[in-house]
Amino acid sequence: MVFEAAPDVRIAIQEDGLPMIAGGVLDYESSHRGRGFRLANPAAKSACGCGQAFYADFSDQEPAAAAEMAD
Repeated sequence: MVFEAAPDVRIAIQEDGLPMIAGGVLDYESSHRGRGFRLANPAAKSACGCGQAFYADFSDQEPAAAAEMAD
């Protein structure tokens, strides 16, 4: 799935990964740690210090409910 974020910016996401980032906000950040895209993800229960990986717990949801989040 490809989203057009700006006239010259397209973001490609695996369709089966959409439930893991549903409701998230993608932003570009430039700080003392570097520059790049950051995802503020409400589904993330924990994340690594670098911000590149996160853990989301969907164990309390039925499989169909997680799939509906992608729609």
